[in-house]
Amino acid sequence: MLRRVIMVVVLLVLVGAGTWIALHRMRRAPQTLTVDQVLAWRLPYDDLIGKDEQAAIETFGPPDREIPDWLGYRAGNPKTGPRKIDVLIEGGKVSGIKVFAGPNDDLGIEQIVQKAPIFCFSSGTYTDSTQQYFAARSVDGRSTLQFSIGGPSAHLHGVMFTNGDPACDPGRVAPAAH
Repeated sequence: MLRRVIMVVVLLVLVGAGTWIALHRMRRAPQTLTVDQVLAWRLPYDDLIGKDEQAAIETFGPPDREIPDWLGYRAGNPKTGPRKIDVLIEGGKVSGIKVFAGPNDDLGIEQIVQKAPIFCFSSGTYTDSTQQYFAARSVDGRSTLQFSIGGPSAHLHGVMFTNGDPACDPGRVAPAAH
């Protein structure tokens, strides 16, 4: 009887230790990114912007979800990479690709402010939400970095890549982001 109790206790300790180790390994420290690293997320998708919707489906496969005017792909999809992406379809063509930040992606908003001459800024509230955002759009209109604002902090939400919205004056408030 004592032998069984000892074996059960040892088994529980081993299972508990294994679980703790697995959870510890799964937690990753935030990956601090630079503005240039985030803007480079465009590279794998740049060729699709302006092509037919079918080109996106041929490249990424069937979408994981479809909502009007958008094709959505989950993070970890072998064809889309480590981040969730949404493909904006307008008039049957890919007009933009939104790449969402991963849970460990961290871009300090101060880096955006330091590069103010290459951005126009806007802020607002997400549609159908009380969550606020801050957006920094490149002066050529091809990239919009969006931050979700919660309490005293702002977290990178994602980046919308297009072939260029109307240009803006650097450092000035721009029209609301997508």
